[in-house]
Amino acid sequence: MKKNIVVLFAILLFVQVSEAQNQQATVPDSFKVTIKVDPTDAKVYIDGQPYTAENPPFLSVGKHTLKAVKDGYKPFEQDILVSATGTVFSVILSKVTPAVVNIYSEPSNALIKVDGEVKGNTDKGIFLMPGEHTLELELTDYVTVSEKIVVSPDQSKNNFRYKLVRNKGIIDLTVVPENAVVKFNGIELIKPYHFEITPGNYSLDISAEYHSSYSTVLKLGVGETIKQTINLEKNSGNLSIKLTPAGATLKINDKIYGYADEIQLYPGRYELMMSAPGYYTQSTTIDIEQGRTEKLSFSLQPIVGNLQVSVSPADAKFTLTSFNNEVESWSGASIIPSIKIGDYELTVSAKGYKTSHYKIKISDGVTTMLDIQLQPGSSGPAMAFVPGGTFTMGCTSNRSDCNEDEFPNRNIAVKSFYMSKTEVTVKQFSEFVQATGYKTVAETEGSSLVWSEEGWKPVKGVNWRFNEKGEELKTEDYSKPVIYISWYDAIEFCNWLSEKDGLTPAYTIVKTQKDPSNKSDLDKVRWKVTGNISANGYRLPTEIEWEYAAKGGATTGNLEYAGSNSISEVGWYNGNSVHKLNPVAGKKPNALDIYDLSGNVWEWCWDWYDNYKSSGYDPAGPPSGKFKVIRGGSWDTESPGCKVSYRGSETASSRYPIVGFRVVSSGKEAFFNTELSDPENPSDGSGSPSANKQGGYENLDPITLTNRMAVEMEEIVKDAQNYAASQSDNSFTGYTVPEALTKDKAGLYVPIVFAELIILNGVSHALKSDGTPVTEIMMIFTKDEIKSKKVK
Repeated sequence: MKKNIVVLFAILLFVQVSEAQNQQATVPDSFKVTIKVDPTDAKVYIDGQPYTAENPPFLSVGKHTLKAVKDGYKPFEQDILVSATGTVFSVILSKVTPAVVNIYSEPSNALIKVDGEVKGNTDKGIFLMPGEHTLELELTDYVTVSEKIVVSPDQSKNNFRYKLVRNKGIIDLTVVPENAVVKFNGIELIKPYHFEITPGNYSLDISAEYHSSYSTVLKLGVGETIKQTINLEKNSGNLSIKLTPAGATLKINDKIYGYADEIQLYPGRYELMMSAPGYYTQSTTIDIEQGRTEKLSFSLQPIVGNLQVSVSPADAKFTLTSFNNEVESWSGASIIPSIKIGDYELTVSAKGYKTSHYKIKISDGVTTMLDIQLQPGSSGPAMAFVPGGTFTMGCTSNRSDCNEDEFPNRNIAVKSFYMSKTEVTVKQFSEFVQATGYKTVAETEGSSLVWSEEGWKPVKGVNWRFNEKGEELKTEDYSKPVIYISWYDAIEFCNWLSEKDGLTPAYTIVKTQKDPSNKSDLDKVRWKVTGNISANGYRLPTEIEWEYAAKGGATTGNLEYAGSNSISEVGWYNGNSVHKLNPVAGKKPNALDIYDLSGNVWEWCWDWYDNYKSSGYDPAGPPSGKFKVIRGGSWDTESPGCKVSYRGSETASSRYPIVGFRVVSSGKEAFFNTELSDPENPSDGSGSPSANKQGGYENLDPITLTNRMAVEMEEIVKDAQNYAASQSDNSFTGYTVPEALTKDKAGLYVPIVFAELIILNGVSHALKSDGTPVTEIMMIFTKDEIKSKKVK
């Protein structure tokens, strides 16, 4: 029995323990948590995760972080303890007032972010809740600002100012020599070497001819400036060389060098060759040492020939010129020794004889002989005979576009005279200056009038031989009318030409007396000039003579311009001149074989300007006045101003780029030249030179280019064009002829190089029996011609 009771007790104890264990095993380890918040739309976070009342979370037993926020309320955050009896929690937020926060930056317009939210751009005031916030400021090329700020309820403490730091650094380099090549991270820089760049590591490489190179790495930090002066060490010597003649070509190891006082060279031995057209070439060898200057001086010996001339009349004067520059002058038959080889122009003149011009060539070791017979007559310009007659002067009745001073028209009888076929050219005027040393009014006064946006303005240094840019006239300008010439210069030329031809001068000039008939207050010259239009010497045309000749004399129809009713056929005006002066005789002449009476340049007349009188007239014009008459219009004139009846006037001492002159003479029959000379072949045929090639004397053959020479010269010019285009100043300094041409044994080309000019000497491929070339040529091109590709 006792044994049964013990067993029963054991069974009951086992059942109780098992039930207790079962009860303990059913207690949960997480509970659904409810959060009650006021206000109800506040955002709730548990352990950083959003909480929603519709889907409350199960949280494990233990500590958790509860946070609630809403704009306008003080944020709530605290720990909660979740348990079987702790699953409901209440939060009541307290209302707070946001504070004004002012955020400034220098520079302004930086992007504002607060707690990751964009709030606009500085400088700006924003609202933030008191407390701690994360502020960020962002601006391109500047370092971003990121920091914690504490916003105070006291708005006076909420002003935040920031000076932004550029996210850049500065490189500032000074490099010697100035022509060094500077590469920054492999990219070639241009001066100045001062720039801003993003911080980092950069390679710097500097090199220059005749200097040791330099390389380094620059480590640039934010806001840092790296300023360095880098002097490359010289690795050269110098050659100081003086050459005569000026402009001689210097070759060093077959490379052409432009003229310089000192030439830098690497240390070593060099072959020098000095040459110039018309001079013997010289060569030498030099050694250049580092840091030393080698000084040399060479005078090239000219290659010369001789000139022997005989002449009739015996007192004839000779002038030998090259490129319009006088080389020699003498009188009578002579032997002129040791003339440098080359092409020359020989001018032979005598009083009462026609001047003759010859192109001659002086060759090495050869005496060129000339026997010249001058022909009686004028040495002046080609003249056209204007037979006398009667014509209607002034605007004719069927012209509706005339000015008042072209009326009244009236019939006038004119005596016969001669008029130059063209205006006086620069070449003709230069002969006057060369013979007399005369200084024009523009030269003595120091200026001429040049057109500008403000009108006609005096410009210093502008005269008959120097243009408005201060440039001396070129050879091609010598066939154009002479300009910047006053009325006084024109009458001085007339008297000189009269005396040269043995004629009676038409003017008496007293420079020490003021002319009482000159009423101009603008004329500072006012020489007293008395004219004699019946003298047989050269003079300016009277206004009557000018218009009579322009209208073609007594037998020509009623034409509007000198020789045509179309100005483009007979004259240069602003519609066809391309705004520039043109060579004489470039258009059709009128019926009297006279050129350019309409257009190209206005032409001085003898007369004082005044209105026409209704009755009576003086062939020599009014007795006094303020202005002298000019007629014909110019390259800058509209077509109505070029009409044969149109009148103009200017102060006698004025000088313009649109005014020139021509001459007339009462003359004597068969005295004057009547044919225009050819500017390309100046011999006018009035003399009769003879030359032989016997016993060392030679008569030069005409120059003829072979096809091969022409092709090769064209290749050289094209190469020069490409070379000039590659130069910063478009010059030819350093240019050399292509090797493919210079190595050809059948031909030889020698370039003479200047900054503005290239001269190419060539000889033909065909040879004479003695081995000398059949033909020699010289081609000269200016920089502008080659650049504009006008060379053919």
